[in-house]
Amino acid sequence: MSVLHKRIATILALMMGLTGWAVTADAREGFYLGAGFVGVQATHGGFDGQASDVDTVGNKYLFSSIGSGSGISLDIGYNFTNYFGLEYFSTSTRHTGTYAGQPDSTTTIGLGLLGVRLIAPVAKSFELFLRLGESVSIVDMDQAGLVGGIKPTPVEYTGVGSGYGAGFEILGDHFGIGFGYTLHTLTFDKAKINGQPSFTLTKHVNENFAATDVTFAYHFK
Repeated sequence: MSVLHKRIATILALMMGLTGWAVTADAREGFYLGAGFVGVQATHGGFDGQASDVDTVGNKYLFSSIGSGSGISLDIGYNFTNYFGLEYFSTSTRHTGTYAGQPDSTTTIGLGLLGVRLIAPVAKSFELFLRLGESVSIVDMDQAGLVGGIKPTPVEYTGVGSGYGAGFEILGDHFGIGFGYTLHTLTFDKAKINGQPSFTLTKHVNENFAATDVTFAYHFK
């Protein structure tokens, strides 16, 4: 069993235990919409500031090292019961990318996770949650491409993978404030340099992004 699956199993076991003694909570069935603030950190090192790739016409793709960044989050979902729902959680953050001997890149990271939300109502106004699903990411770096090997230009990297997270939400009548941690495990295999066709990377980039969010939600119950 992988480390990812072990962590998921541990969180699931904890939530199942909590659900066993959970008190009666206000129903949260229906749609909810949230927005807030998020910090994102690259934790694996696939974007390491040293590796690169070159396409058939000589354009170079730099895998710049990505520093920590911050931005906004958006959360949209539908709870079928007090314990289960579907959710789309996305973030957009600004970072600095660095690569030896090249200008720093202003880097924008977009992350999206579509999947299930498992809920453990602990008290009338407090619940724990676990999110699991498929993740996608677009990483834009404005100085990470070298056209003809010399001219810095923007590059867009596209990755897919899986994501999981956990957190808690403090609930009012309709409004809630949630605190969450979500890990995206991604493989980037596509890149598009400014003005050039999309390129399938010969050196896939494996990167994890950890997102810590504070999200304010409205429940249309």
